[in-house]
Amino acid sequence: IIALSRLDPRLYTPMYFFLCHLSFLDLCYTTSTVPQLLINLSRLDRTISYGGCVAQLLISLALGSTEAVLLVVMAFDRYAAVCRPLHYTTIMHPHFCQALAIASWVGGLMNSLIQTGLMMAMPLCG
Repeated sequence: IIALSRLDPRLYTPMYFFLCHLSFLDLCYTTSTVPQLLINLSRLDRTISYGGCVAQLLISLALGSTEAVLLVVMAFDRYAAVCRPLHYTTIMHPHFCQALAIASWVGGLMNSLIQTGLMMAMPLCG
């Protein structure tokens, strides 16, 4: 999807712009969780360090939160296309689409930083 949306000029639309971001996000999410899973499946000792746990939590929360916000943005894009077809090109301007994509990435990162910080403030029981 990423390659096709970049190669074909007919796909330079907001829908494919957000699908490209969603595909990249899924690629990042998969490459951040699968290596640790494969390591855990191949070893008998399945422990993880505290720093590794925090890093994995931070990354998983950031990518998951970003995906949720990006799906909301995609829903807004489809709403604008269906309910306001004559105003669609002025509503979903390329600069506005970029701002929405950046806001979804920043919002997901901020959410994960807050939640990970709250988790780290909790006492550990061993």
